[in-house]
Amino acid sequence: MIQTTQSKGRIGNYRWFICAMLFAATTINYLDRQILGLLKPTLEKIFSWTESDYSYIVMAFTATYALGQLLYGRVIDQIGTRLGYIISVSIWRVWPGPGFAGYR
Repeated sequence: MIQTTQSKGRIGNYRWFICAMLFAATTINYLDRQILGLLKPTLEKIFSWTESDYSYIVMAFTATYALGQLLYGRVIDQIGTRLGYIISVSIWRVWPGPGFAGYR
């Protein structure tokens, strides 16, 4: 079987596109998780949090994140990686969650 250069080039480019998209989603996800640390001084002033209050918030976020990873890992095993990633990104894009942007 002879493979043409053109079809091989399209597959290679598509792979790099997928790699770039995964890198971008992972980077944004990482930055999203780090925002609590960045906003710590501001949030302490606005909500009058003590160091203990802040630690409870971070602990709750981390525990919820870990539990979500465990539960969604099962879902990914059932439905497959491709569909699971599509669902994850779709929900992440549509539902902003209980972020601080909408609250005053």
